[in-house]
Amino acid sequence: MKQRCQKNHAECFLEKMMSDEVFRDAVIKIEDVEKKIKFLNRHGYTFTADELEIAYSMLENTLYRALSNDNMSKHK
Repeated sequence: MKQRCQKNHAECFLEKMMSDEVFRDAVIKIEDVEKKIKFLNRHGYTFTADELEIAYSMLENTLYRALSNDNMSKHK
């Protein structure tokens, strides 16, 4: 997993955000971008403010797709 995370840093972050509720809640609670970046650095993720914004956008899209697929499968 570690090697994969190094190759696909943003993807690894997204997987962690989707699968680890405690981590996700901690990240979301930090409102200040610089503090959020420092927190993520301590957990092995390195982002600039712009990269973090892109990662959050990717996360929103991933969550939207997951929720849409879940809703579609329930209506079949």
